[in-house]
Amino acid sequence: MSEPIHYAERNAHQCWTCKNRVGQVKHTISIANTDGIPSKLGVLLPECKLAGSGMWWVNECPCPEYICAYED
Repeated sequence: MSEPIHYAERNAHQCWTCKNRVGQVKHTISIANTDGIPSKLGVLLPECKLAGSGMWWVNECPCPEYICAYED
């Protein structure tokens, strides 16, 4: 299996730069390649302290709880 990728689908991209992110959670998912053969892919989900879990999706963009970690 290759190195895990940072998951950024379904509005979860904003979580990677949020002050409410407390880490990341690694998940392994199965995907089918072009031949229909399943293979494993590692993904890193941003872990939100408010939701208490890794974020597969966020209902709103921008998230109402989003606080940019890079603002002064």
